[in-house]
Amino acid sequence: MSRPCLLVLLACLCGGCQAVIVPPRVTPGEPKLPVFVADYGYHSSVIFPRAEGLMVEYAYGDWNFFAKNQKSLGTTFDALFSSEQATLARRVLLRSPWQDGLQEAVGAISVVRFDAPRDKVIALDLELSRRFSKDLDSIIYTPAHDSYFVKDAERYSLGNNCNHLTARWLERLGCKVEGVVFGSHFKIKEQEPAVQKAPGIKSQAPANVEITMIE
Repeated sequence: MSRPCLLVLLACLCGGCQAVIVPPRVTPGEPKLPVFVADYGYHSSVIFPRAEGLMVEYAYGDWNFFAKNQKSLGTTFDALFSSEQATLARRVLLRSPWQDGLQEAVGAISVVRFDAPRDKVIALDLELSRRFSKDLDSIIYTPAHDSYFVKDAERYSLGNNCNHLTARWLERLGCKVEGVVFGSHFKIKEQEPAVQKAPGIKSQAPANVEITMIE
């Protein structure tokens, strides 16, 4: 593939399609936790709160391109079409999820937030933590990303990149991800609140449909 064609492809991957996150419905009184999705322009990550004043970020990618920060044209091509090794990244953030300035703190282009059931957030965090610990012999630290990386068994490819993993992690939290997952920019779809009807007031209905409110 020629360099111009590859650059066009990368532009489409990074900024073309936009996936939409439909957050899970959290019932009143149900324990919940905030979840963040960060967009770095070419890859995305998920961020969970841990203990008080502590957060953790997970991301997935190609070992050479992401973990070793080798971002030449050749390694970019290899990562997309012939990756030999994937990586899972983890970064611990010493900050509260309710503290302002997360986008600037992690160096992301944008960060979106939604709430998810507490038990699902904790379960996914635990699962990814165990996955990260499976190959600690391979762990390296990369200053460019301020993160630790380990080799991951799942195959990385153009059709199974960091953004696809982000989408699947979100689905584990009860989200729906609408649209084609290609680029790293995820948008939150705000859910419409349930409409509470006062007794004795008729709601509007389509033509030829009669609705009778029971008082």
